Amino acid sequence: MNASSRNNLQKWRDLNIYYYRDIERFYKTFIQKDTKILEVGSNLGYLLNSLQPSYGLGIEQNPDAVEQAQIHFPKLDFIVSDVESFCSSEIFDYILLANTISYITDIPQALNNLYQLCQPSTRLILTFHNPSWEIILKLASLIGQRMPLPQLNWLSYGDVENLLYLCQFEVVYHSKRLLFPKQVPLLAWFFNHVLAPLPLLNQFCLNEYIIARPIIHISTIAMKVLLRT
Repeated sequence: MNASSRNNLQKWRDLNIYYYRDIERFYKTFIQKDTKILEVGSNLGYLLNSLQPSYGLGIEQNPDAVEQAQIHFPKLDFIVSDVESFCSSEIFDYILLANTISYITDIPQALNNLYQLCQPSTRLILTFHNPSWEIILKLASLIGQRMPLPQLNWLSYGDVENLLYLCQFEVVYHSKRLLFPKQVPLLAWFFNHVLAPLPLLNQFCLNEYIIARPIIHISTIAMKVLLRT
């Protein structure tokens, strides 16, 4: 692995560690340990490892990130792949897209692929940025406080909900959190634990979360059983 690339990936995580750990706390709230988890856009593997899966698979387009993740977390599996072309014989308990859906080129194709990896109890959990933060995040990249990233699709909750429904998923939970994504003593706590839950201010939180379940018809279940026998 290119040492400069490796250090650069870790640098951005360390710079925004408060933000990343808040994401990990959210996922831990809803995900049981010792389950089968697929993470789409697994980056350096920290989130997947923090959830302590019985089997964890991360797919990521950046080969440097995959190599580093596999070195740091050898009990997990990481592969270089995009979600539009990914396929697997595994069925997962949880499928995670942490700040990933906005960077996917063909979202319907991606969701249709993920649907094939679900059973009725599977939960698809997504994180994506609130569009009202677009200018702030672009400014953060310009001043070196956020990794420069390619152009993304700024999706609203309604956009994501519609895409999920078109691909046979239904939303069972939606929330927003994190008004202040930097660790500043007392200030971060006050904004994120006191102000962020308030109804009006909650609409301006940085991260949106969706938990969805597959709409699986009896015929689909029967077909999956036949394919495994």
